[in-house]
Amino acid sequence: MMRLKVSACLLLLAAGCAGPDPQVGHRPENRDANAVPGAVPSPQVPETPITIEEAISRALSESARLDPYRAGLHIAREEKGAARDLEDPQIRLAYGESTRTEDRGFETDQERRRRYRGVLRIYPPNPWVRNAVSHGGDARIQLATANLRAAEHEIAVHVHWLFHEILQRRRERTLLEDIAKVRNDQFSQTEEILSRGAGTASDVLMARIDALDARMDTEEALRDEHRAMTDLATYLGFEQGNEIKLAFPPIPLPGELDLAMLTTRAFEQRPDLAAVEWRAETARWDLTAARRISVPWFAHLQGAYTEERNGVDEDGWSVQAAIDLPVFSVSGSDIGIATAELEQFQAYADQARAQVRLEVRQSLARLRLARAELERYRQETSPVLDQLNADLASEVSTTLSPDDRADLREGILKAERLRMASDLAYERAWLELQIATASDWLIRPPGPE
Repeated sequence: MMRLKVSACLLLLAAGCAGPDPQVGHRPENRDANAVPGAVPSPQVPETPITIEEAISRALSESARLDPYRAGLHIAREEKGAARDLEDPQIRLAYGESTRTEDRGFETDQERRRRYRGVLRIYPPNPWVRNAVSHGGDARIQLATANLRAAEHEIAVHVHWLFHEILQRRRERTLLEDIAKVRNDQFSQTEEILSRGAGTASDVLMARIDALDARMDTEEALRDEHRAMTDLATYLGFEQGNEIKLAFPPIPLPGELDLAMLTTRAFEQRPDLAAVEWRAETARWDLTAARRISVPWFAHLQGAYTEERNGVDEDGWSVQAAIDLPVFSVSGSDIGIATAELEQFQAYADQARAQVRLEVRQSLARLRLARAELERYRQETSPVLDQLNADLASEVSTTLSPDDRADLREGILKAERLRMASDLAYERAWLELQIATASDWLIRPPGPE
């Protein structure tokens, strides 16, 4: 007996497989942004003062640091869509032909048979696993969104700190310029006194050194201000920082703040904490999916039609089902790994919540201390400064010697500098509390993606 069988298969050829990519193994070409034709020039610095909200919005739009996070969010959404895809069905077509020869001694019989077969096989998804994977995809989208918001929040915090530093340097520079002017006047008066023969060269030298020290302090404060302005210009996409005009927001004196309320706000609004919590949530759904894989389910469902022709035609339908039985993997290593990862990320989340709670408590304590010192300084020192300024502007100052008058002016300016330091300490403590609680004005409202 001889049998001949021919099988036919449907093959899908992938396009683009003609040969290896000549670029494989080569590093990408470095490109100079300044050499690209039609490169976008640096934007012009606006003539009107820039508010803190405008600066944050511009910094977020100019920052290339957010591009990987946006790409991560896009990947998470695409992976969620890919998880909904079904496995492609299979179609199998077969044709077989055979000849049977039987020798009966006085004659030979031949029987020829033809067989046609068509099979359709589908792979139904496990609904329990599919549900867990779908929820896990949602959690990964939320995780990617939280990572993006955390990066945006970090940029907003840097812009706020730069505004605060620029304001501090500018106020300090203004006072130092006034002190330098007083010392320059004192130096000029000392030279004039020496020219009349009433002073000494040592007095002139000491006055010159004091004036030089004041000028150096002023120049150092100016350099620090320019450095902060340059950093801010980099965030905003401007080339020159000294041309930027800023509108500084007022710092309020709020009433009594509740620690529990601030902690709750931080838990609800801190994007970095949300990222850690969503990472734990993705691990929870990964563990759920690993457990549901152990539920018996159909490996495939198959329907077949067979037709045979051997003198007498025969045909028929058949249905077949295969079920995966997780006998050896019911408590496999995948579940153990997913359980360990969930425990790890839950520990990270607990640690992050404890850290946020600590930051809020410390920031509130520093704010209360800075406010108490500010109020005490205003109550004790402001009346004295007001009286000294009034005396300096009145006829009383005419009875003072030039040196005494200069010392009085410089003393007033130094007291003003101490008051400014207490103001800045309070403003810094207020900003730290806003950062710890992730207040609304630090975060850009989520827009359409």
